[in-house]
Amino acid sequence: MHIKSFITHKRGGNVSSIQDSIAMDVEKGRFALSDGVSDSVLPEIWADILTHAYISVEDIQQFPPEGLEQIFLSQKESYVSTLDKEQRYIQKLIEKHFQTGAATFIGIELRENILSWLVIGDSCLFIMPDGEPLQCISSNPSHFDEDGHLNLEFNNYPCQIHSDGSLHGEWTKGERSFDTGSILMMSDAMSAWFVSQLNQGLSPLDQLNAITDNDDFESFVEEQYKQQALESDDESVIMITIDDKLPEHEDVITDTTKTETADKEDENVSMKDFCKKESIDDIIDNADETILTENLNEEETEITEEAMVLNTTFKAHFSLENWKKKFSLLVKSIWFRQNNS
Repeated sequence: MHIKSFITHKRGGNVSSIQDSIAMDVEKGRFALSDGVSDSVLPEIWADILTHAYISVEDIQQFPPEGLEQIFLSQKESYVSTLDKEQRYIQKLIEKHFQTGAATFIGIELRENILSWLVIGDSCLFIMPDGEPLQCISSNPSHFDEDGHLNLEFNNYPCQIHSDGSLHGEWTKGERSFDTGSILMMSDAMSAWFVSQLNQGLSPLDQLNAITDNDDFESFVEEQYKQQALESDDESVIMITIDDKLPEHEDVITDTTKTETADKEDENVSMKDFCKKESIDDIIDNADETILTENLNEEETEITEEAMVLNTTFKAHFSLENWKKKFSLLVKSIWFRQNNS
């Protein structure tokens, strides 16, 4: 068994902003990947809880086990205790709009040539047995057309599991025999890239097999961004190859520990004309690497007290894309409340 795993952050982010999680227990034959949903409470914590619970639970038929919500609430409390007053206020605003953590999830178990899976969301499991057709498993509809192209649909509100145990969508479960070949688990953007490469007649499996370590993976991802072949997102992959030509029990596991890098975003960007747009929507749509450090104009009236906290601290807490989403919801809700009170 030959195993590789890679993970990196989206453009404009840094390793501390990664909301994906991967975990594995090779002796048990268990592997898990989870993609935290940005529009939720502390998705990176919830994704990490899910992956480690899957590889640790005694019987995967009992996954998710009881008590995960309490673990999430405890870890959230620990996290909040590290925040200063301003950061806590921001966190409280976020929790008004996103009551729970949320994530997509893939868990597989490979034992005695039987592969079983548990999937929810748009992260994809690709099963590629030697001598057999590719099988794609996710909550999203997929099918092969008459030309042999794999059509896989994505949307902005994927099926997901919430930290209170509720689901948007349903679990996809199954099992099959598996002797030799490749098994890949990927977050949504990487899944879309993989399918696109296949449909162009290219060999994405060979491209991924050529990657040797996480630094190499980051370079590969950046090159795909430049070619506009891959959507900017947290990118995570687990690859398992079973080949009777490989030495028995050869496990090559890439170190994916999150360590801070030198490309941390500048947290002190001036605002200038950010608040001089014609409407709230214009403010959101035209936000780039700016932060809210001044009052909105008088026509948009007194959002100041709450909006002022969405400053450098808020920007530093999230990657740019996630910050803009949360900023949009928060400012619009404050604006609506003050203009309809």
